[in-house]
Amino acid sequence: MLNNLSIDTSPYISNNSKTGFKGVYKHKDKFRVQLINNYKNYNLGVYDTKTLAAKKYAMTNLLLNNSIINLFLKIIVKLFP
Repeated sequence: MLNNLSIDTSPYISNNSKTGFKGVYKHKDKFRVQLINNYKNYNLGVYDTKTLAAKKYAMTNLLLNNSIINLFLKIIVKLFP
């Protein structure tokens, strides 16, 4: 699913990360994604490639930081716990 999406991962390139992307970590022979937003830790799964993992990080970061979408997500979580 993420393979076909055109998601800009360039803002998340990191020289401090061993994988080259912020929030993407080596996990055995795959890549784990972890994001911290507003003091909450989000474990976003394990992916075959670091590019797919970086796309997941980028997409989730954009969704969490978009206030309108974030508001709708909070409402949905309250309506459907």
